[in-house]
Parts: sequence; C-alpha cells; structure tokens
Amino acid sequence: ALARLGVVEVRRFLLSLPTLQRGRFSEDPESARHRPRWTCQLPETYRCVVLEDVGSTNVEAFARASAGDPGPLWVMARRQSLGRGRSGRSWASEPGNLYTTLMQRFRCPPIVLNQLSLLSGVATYDAIAAVARPATLRGLRLKWPNDVLIGDAKCVGILSESQQGQGEVVVVI
Repeated sequence: ALARLGVVEVRRFLLSLPTLQRGRFSEDPESARHRPRWTCQLPETYRCVVLEDVGSTNVEAFARASAGDPGPLWVMARRQSLGRGRSGRSWASEPGNLYTTLMQRFRCPPIVLNQLSLLSGVATYDAIAAVARPATLRGLRLKWPNDVLIGDAKCVGILSESQQGQGEVVVVI
C-alpha cells in the first residue's frame, strides 16, 4: 500500500514513525509512553575518500569498516565496475556520474535501520527539489523504495546494506 503513496504521504508516514531529530532518536509522545526512550548520537564530522576506480563503493566501505575505520566515511569513485542493486542486479558505472557510499556505525534499535532506505530516498528527493527551485523539475518522483526519477529516467539509485558488528551495526548507503 505504501508503494502507491506520493512523496508527501511517504514523508507523513515517516514522521509517524520514530524519527531522527536534532541528533537523537526519539519517538512521538504517544508511542514514547509505552516504550523506553532511545538515543542515537549522530556523528559530527564526516571524512571522504575519492577513488579513481573501484568495484563497488558499498563493498569498499564495508572493507574499510572491517579494517577498523571508525566512520562516518564517504567513499566516492569516479568509476564503479561492479556496482549492484537490489536482488543482486549488477551494472557498470562509467565515469561522469556520482558513485558514493556513506558508511556509519550505529548503536540503535533495529527500527531505525529499517527506515534508512526510505528515509534516504525521501531526503534525496527533497534535496533535488530544493536545488531545482525556483525552476521545477517536471516528473521528479520517488519510485518505491529507493529510486528517484525525473520523468522516466532514473537519476538516483539507493542501496542500503548493513552488517552486524561488536555491539553495533555497520550501515552503508
């Protein structure tokens, strides 16, 4: 049913769930009465590494996390030769576009992580719409759950993945 909702409705749905606000994970007041209050501190600084050629920015980010990188870390590539999407679909990503992954470590309830893919899509949609103003992009839309389209052309694909670590979860988006 959510797949048929527009971005405004998806945003409303996300706001009805526990949300990230001011660097802390919090719940709406009604739900908070029935559950313990959780907090997730968001990182204050981000580092970035830019690579000429990489198999997959997600795989590279996980490898750096396994090697002890504390995150948060942006992994960017000018070319990606083993990019992949949902259900293991693969493609080559030639120079000229943006190929990037954000790696972060979380100590949060699983419900936060379950929201990240959709939240990333909505945030990306909002960012593109904000940059395009005052001009409007005809056909800018969020294709459930992780693609942003302009008309019939896909302009963004989001793949979020996670791996359980020692008392934390490593997430790449």
